[in-house]
Amino acid sequence: MKDIHILAIIVRVFSIFLAVNVLINVSDLIVSVSNQNGQNISIYYFVYPILTLSLSLFLLLFPMTVAKGIIPYQKSKTLDLTSESYEYLLTTLIIVLGLYFLLDALVDMFYWAYLWIVYFDNSSIDFIVSLEQKGDTAATIAELLLALFLIFGVRKIVKLLDLNKNKD
Repeated sequence: MKDIHILAIIVRVFSIFLAVNVLINVSDLIVSVSNQNGQNISIYYFVYPILTLSLSLFLLLFPMTVAKGIIPYQKSKTLDLTSESYEYLLTTLIIVLGLYFLLDALVDMFYWAYLWIVYFDNSSIDFIVSLEQKGDTAATIAELLLALFLIFGVRKIVKLLDLNKNKD
């Protein structure tokens, strides 16, 4: 295996991170658009998510093109990696990605848990949970589920990718 292949794997994992990050933050866009109340909606609201998702899709579909832009293919070096170590590297990268999402989700879950406990508490405080907060709570739960899937479903993901068939 060549070092350019490892870089392509890293590019692909980064593209997954980028797509998930944008999809989680799109909840703010949905709230902003829904609060327009019939006013003209600027196209600039949609530029960032569309461009970022397009970049993520490009990185996901063409990781070797990006890797060749970083490391010229003629100068790439052969590394002594067997298919088992290749799968181990991919497994490690997916678990690291899952742990990152898990850390981010757990930090947010403490905040949302406190917010909902205060909301459902029968105190005399009038507390209103906005639509944006409900959406952010749902996005955090989705991020937590994705993190758990990445961590505990890593073997299925590696088998799904079946990277051994692309061996040089």
